[in-house]
Amino acid sequence: MTNNAAAPHAFSMISSFQPMTFRERGAAVPFTTPVLSGTRIRLGPREQPEVLVCNPAGGKGVYVVNLTGIEAFCQPSLFDRALIVEICASCVLTPAGLRQAALRTMAGGLAGRAAQRRATQAPQHAEALQHQARIGLQQLLDSQISASGTRASLAILASRLNLPAELIGRITQALADLCAEIGILISVKSPLAERLARLTKLSALADAAMPWLDGRRARDIELMRTDLQQYLSCGKRLDADIAGLLGSAPTLIADFARDPILVAERLTQVDWLFDGWDRILTFWQDGATAGPLPAPAVLAAILPQTPPLPSEALAMIGVRPPSPAQTAPTEHVRPSADEHRSVVSLNELLARNESALAA
Repeated sequence: MTNNAAAPHAFSMISSFQPMTFRERGAAVPFTTPVLSGTRIRLGPREQPEVLVCNPAGGKGVYVVNLTGIEAFCQPSLFDRALIVEICASCVLTPAGLRQAALRTMAGGLAGRAAQRRATQAPQHAEALQHQARIGLQQLLDSQISASGTRASLAILASRLNLPAELIGRITQALADLCAEIGILISVKSPLAERLARLTKLSALADAAMPWLDGRRARDIELMRTDLQQYLSCGKRLDADIAGLLGSAPTLIADFARDPILVAERLTQVDWLFDGWDRILTFWQDGATAGPLPAPAVLAAILPQTPPLPSEALAMIGVRPPSPAQTAPTEHVRPSADEHRSVVSLNELLARNESALAA
C-alpha cells in the first residue's frame, strides 16, 4: 500500500487499498453528504485524524483527506460540519466513539427530527441494554461459581483474586457495559447471534437479487457476496471465541481485572469487524423497489462502500490477503444519466443518509 503524506487541507489517492489491521482501515463515519457515504476515519502519520473517502467515480481505491481540510474535497452538510467538530473535540476514533459522537451531533436536530428523536431516546435504550447485560453476566457468574446467590459468587471470586468484592462488582459491571455497547449477548451459545443475523440477512438479499441482475452488475454483486461470506466466517470464529470466554466467566473477569485493555481489545474486534455493515443493510432495504434489488443508482452508491476485510481478519479464517493485482482499480458499473434523473437525486441521497441515522 502506498500513501503519500497529505498536507493539511489537501488530499491524496490510494488506488490499491488493502489494510493490514482494523485500525488502519478506520472506523465508519455516518456522514450525510452523498459523496462522503462510506467514509472511514483513522489516525494519520502525524497522529492527526484523516478520513478515507470512497472513490466518487465508483471504482476501487480511496481518497485520503485531512479531517479538518475536508472542505477542500467537497461541501459537507451542516450536520457533517457539526460532526467533524464533535469528532475533533473527542478524538475517539473507534466504532463506539464514532457512534457516540454521531448521537451527540444528532441531538442538535441538524439531521432531521427522526434522527434527533433517536438521539434523545439513545441513553434510555443504552441503559436498558446495560441492565440486561449486567444481569446476564451476574447470572452466568453465579451459575459457574455458586448457586447461593450474587453476594456469595462475588465473595468467592474476590477471595480467589485477593481483591475486594466491591471492586469485583464494579469490574463485572464495566465488562457487562462493554458487551452491551458492542452488541455481545451474554450467552455461551451464540454471543454474536444478532450481529450475525444482520449480516446473514444482507447475504440473503444479495442472493435473492441475482436473478434480477443484468450482466453489468453481476460481477459487483458477486464480489460483495464473497466479501459477505468472509465476514460471516470471521464473525462465526469470533462468536466461538467469545462463547469460550463467557464459558468461564470467573476467568474472564479475572483477566479483565488484571489487564482491562487487553481484554477490551479482544472483545471489541467484534465491533471493528461489523463496523459499517448495518448502514449498508439499511441502504439496501430502503433502496429496494420492485423486488429485492435496489434501484440502479442506489445500488451503485452502496457497492463501493463495502468495507475491505483487513489482513488480520483474513488470517482468522486462513485466507491470504489479495495481491496488488487483485486489488487493482476496478470500475463499478455506474448508473446512466437517465437512471440518475429518474431514480435518485443528490437531495434524495442526503435524505437517505439522514434516514439511516434514525434507523
